[in-house]
Amino acid sequence: MTTDLITRLEKIVGPRFVSGAAEERYLYSMDPGTMPPSIPDAVAMPATTEEVRQIVLLSNELKVPVVPMGAGLVLSGLTRALKGGVIIDMKRMNHILEVNPQSRYAVVEGGASEGMLKAYLKKHHPTLKHSMPDAPPIATLAGNICIHGSGHLSVLGGSHSDMLTGMEAPGRAACPRAGSPGPRCRIFPACSWAGPAPRALSPNLVSSCFPAINTTTC
Repeated sequence: MTTDLITRLEKIVGPRFVSGAAEERYLYSMDPGTMPPSIPDAVAMPATTEEVRQIVLLSNELKVPVVPMGAGLVLSGLTRALKGGVIIDMKRMNHILEVNPQSRYAVVEGGASEGMLKAYLKKHHPTLKHSMPDAPPIATLAGNICIHGSGHLSVLGGSHSDMLTGMEAPGRAACPRAGSPGPRCRIFPACSWAGPAPRALSPNLVSSCFPAINTTTC
């Protein structure tokens, strides 16, 4: 099955962005924390929402789990492939799609980092700021959301998960047996959609809409 999985992943994202090599699977089997490694069957790096959707559909067809990964900085083992399957590395999907200065929200892709958004705001919207965590600037916005992280503006806006105002995800189309018993899969967004900030904040604080991981049983 692994050969078929990798061949079909290559058709989705291209041969350059898929690997089944033992040394690369080992590198993706752990994080900087102390949890033991869990080896994935393959690693894929999509570049578009459609590629993410196709990977999720393929994983459901072949009954293999998918595990999304941002910068790989989490210390608690959340991005380990505990039951094998595909690590979906989101680093190619790192675009800041929109910043709305009137409603104070940002629309970003799943691999966009804290440092990228900070630099973008400094260049294009110097009167706006977002809540930077005590983490390296390559840490992804989505990853910090998923661990309910906080930053230097959390006193005003709450945790970073509180600042999530919407998201786009490959949804039920990827889970044809939704609602019935079956293998577990993770549905996660490639990019997010944001509406206006849900509550009053500091006039110069961006209440950002970040992608987040949503787990379901299908």
